[in-house]
Amino acid sequence: MKRNRPNIKLTQKSTEVLIALKDCLTSSKAGLAKVLGIPRTTAGYHVEILKEKSLVVGYIPIVPSGFFGESYLIQITIDPKIYQVKKDVEDTIIAHREYLQKGIGHAPLCVFVKKKDDLYLISCITMTFSIDSFIDELCYSQSIAEEYVTHSPLDDADGIPLYSRQSFAKEENE
Repeated sequence: MKRNRPNIKLTQKSTEVLIALKDCLTSSKAGLAKVLGIPRTTAGYHVEILKEKSLVVGYIPIVPSGFFGESYLIQITIDPKIYQVKKDVEDTIIAHREYLQKGIGHAPLCVFVKKKDDLYLISCITMTFSIDSFIDELCYSQSIAEEYVTHSPLDDADGIPLYSRQSFAKEENE
């Protein structure tokens, strides 16, 4: 079943505020203003707009499912055997993780690294409207061969932070 993006109109700045709240979960106007580089009064104004649209409760984002696209688990496999020194592996992991955390125009929810056997897996739970362009951009910008990147869609209950789970429950009750 294909979900459509909710029909909620936001200004560019209100969208930036919502994304900043989602990414850093700041709990004050001052913290949000600092993250965005805007005055506290402007941050407060945009939070009020988001409250009116039922996208924010206090400073906790309530992101409707589909607002940032479909959710996916992206995994990048890094085999240490193809690197000459341990530092190369560490630098590669750090670079990929930082790149995913910046979002590359998408909405990353979390990024984590785990070691499985002799491989490192960088996992990113993200929401995107086009998984193909996400993977293409990731491979191009980070020089990753496509066979080292896998992805799978997540259903509404898997891997999504608590604030998004609240939004899913809210939608079901309406």
